[in-house]
Amino acid sequence: SQVLSDTLTAKVTVNPDETFINQMIRMVESSKRPKTPNEQAVTIVLIGLTAIFTILIGALLGVSLVLSLAADLSVLIALYVCLLPTTIGALLPS
Repeated sequence: SQVLSDTLTAKVTVNPDETFINQMIRMVESSKRPKTPNEQAVTIVLIGLTAIFTILIGALLGVSLVLSLAADLSVLIALYVCLLPTTIGALLPS
């Protein structure tokens, strides 16, 4: 075998937005279905736990101000950001 040229020419025969991946994305984005009762229950639990964590962070800020303890707002926000994914992760198997 011999190398006759250092170029490769390819002709694309698919129009933009008509590829298989684009069709799959369009199909997934357009699908609508009601939530199952289990999904609704998990959503309610997540909302409740998020509210509890929000109140907890506010209470920690209030207690630290009353007792003159050093609690930076950035530390409390970091705690909040770290706690929320654990609640979501704990509910994934259900």
